[in-house]
Amino acid sequence: MKLLIGIVSFIAGLVACYALFAFGILQRVGAMQTISTDASQNMSTYLSFVSVMLTAVTVVLAALAIGIGIIGAYTFSGLKTEARSTAQATAREISELTARDISADALSEVKIKRIVEAYLGVYVRERDQAAEWGTEVGGSEE
Repeated sequence: MKLLIGIVSFIAGLVACYALFAFGILQRVGAMQTISTDASQNMSTYLSFVSVMLTAVTVVLAALAIGIGIIGAYTFSGLKTEARSTAQATAREISELTARDISADALSEVKIKRIVEAYLGVYVRERDQAAEWGTEVGGSEE
């Protein structure tokens, strides 16, 4: 990451130096300053500056993308392992809670008592009906 910051700083310094020289803020050693009244020369200087600026932005974004890619490659395996272990722990915990709830509900005394009473009620009704009609309990009429 420090290398990436160094590269970006270097490129930004080059762009700043170019801008200072291109617009005449700084003069090169031994150069004569000439003021041009020709608009086409000023336009080419401006176009050159814009080209360099866009190129610098492109290079900085490329360096940033490469840095993010390198960091992503190093951390991907760690993220994958951590996600797998978290998913397994969560699945284990949920399955234990679900099994505990189902077993507690299925084997509770109240639930069993209700089931027995329901079957007993059906049997008593069938027995009373069979006694009333004169047939056997659970038998079929022919």
